Amino acid sequence: CDSYYMLGVIFLYSKNIDIEKSIHYLELYRDIKLKNNELDSLYVKDLYQLSIAYSLSGDANNRANYALKSLEAGQLIFDSKNPEILYSYLSLISAYIDLKEYDKAILKSNQALTIVTGNNKNIPPSLLASLYYSFGACYYQVADFSKAKIYFDKSESISDESHLPQNDFYINLINGLAVVYDLLGMKDESEKYYEKGIRLSVSINSSYAFNLINSYTKVLARKGRVEDGEKLLESSINKAKTNFINVPDVYYQVVANYAGFLRD
Repeated sequence: CDSYYMLGVIFLYSKNIDIEKSIHYLELYRDIKLKNNELDSLYVKDLYQLSIAYSLSGDANNRANYALKSLEAGQLIFDSKNPEILYSYLSLISAYIDLKEYDKAILKSNQALTIVTGNNKNIPPSLLASLYYSFGACYYQVADFSKAKIYFDKSESISDESHLPQNDFYINLINGLAVVYDLLGMKDESEKYYEKGIRLSVSINSSYAFNLINSYTKVLARKGRVEDGEKLLESSINKAKTNFINVPDVYYQVVANYAGFLRD
């Protein structure tokens, strides 16, 4: 029975990812556990992995559904303050943001925050940084930029102090910081984050770097540095053509960013 769960995880996280097969085996495992009326930690993990699989398939509704089920099951078998359930909280908050259900996202963020408070040493830094980033993203979406800044700052601090990888997540975080600082009128600090993100984008092969570059070119245009913005976007097109040849959506989005910049 447990082999179905393992197969589902393997297909989800292997180099040759197969989301359809992952969902198939994870749901087989779920059905067996439900039929046998077995509620344990592996069942909670199975529901969580299903939320991730549906997220990767672009199905935010099913992601929210399984993340909520995972959270509710986890609260039954763990203490309600157990850090183990924070993974489910993180997936659920992210799903609610994607669904634009910001009130629900903030409610779950506040619940998760009660677990985080005083438990920092028992929570993996990568999870803690992701949670704070999600909290910040919630408040960004409802235009509470001061609170968004507080949580983005905490996420950056944890990422840097724990020497977490400078990957897609980190690029996204730096972009969020740059945008929020700009919206709060802290232009110099914002530009420092944009410049940091641009430097990182040279060394990190991440599609998220293009979002940051697109944001920064708008700032450059506002300051009258249109030619600098054009050069950055032209460089982005060349990088997307070289590094994302098998991901046409990324290339087309970068081209659209360039066209939008020229139009504006």
